[in-house]
Amino acid sequence: MTAGDEMVTNTREQLLQIMDTGQVLIGLELEGVDLSAAELEGAFLRQARLAGADLSYADLTRANLFGADLQSADLHGAYLFGCELNCADLRKASLRESDLDDACLGEADLREADLTRASLSQARLEGANLGGAVLYAADLTGAWLRCTDLCGADLRTAMCGAVILVQADLTGADLTGADLRRANLRGAKVSRTQLQQVAVLDDALLPDGSCQRSGGQIASGTA
Repeated sequence: MTAGDEMVTNTREQLLQIMDTGQVLIGLELEGVDLSAAELEGAFLRQARLAGADLSYADLTRANLFGADLQSADLHGAYLFGCELNCADLRKASLRESDLDDACLGEADLREADLTRASLSQARLEGANLGGAVLYAADLTGAWLRCTDLCGADLRTAMCGAVILVQADLTGADLTGADLRRANLRGAKVSRTQLQQVAVLDDALLPDGSCQRSGGQIASGTA
């Protein structure tokens, strides 16, 4: 099967058989399929239709899911290290305790997704939409969220050390207890009241370009 072709399949067995042949898989129809704990490392599932699919605890290490439809999919505990998820639709998907370290999620739609305790260390989420997403206790250490929409997101107790939030929109986001040490918030939309809820803000670059001193109070000029 060549790039640009589409193929219809609707069972776990069919998908795994196709993968064994080494064929390029584009636009597969996999809505609601049970792929729990499946070994899909390096799978090429570009633009696959996986809405409502069960991918819990699946191994999708470095899989290509560019533009995939994963609305309401169950990815609880899935291993997505280095996964290509740019432009993917992950609205209302469950990504609880999943591993998204080094994953690419540029311009992905993650509105109302559940990323509770997920690991997104060094992940790239530039331009992604995380409006209303739950990132409670998630690990975003070193993640790139430039120009990301985080309106109304739940970031309580999230680990956000050295995170890049340049020009991100954090309007209405809950930052209670979050760790934002060394974070870059230059140009971000976030209020002084929100920043006062943060547990750690040491050495962070604030929206106005000033640097937060270790143990210092937030400057009165902060929005």
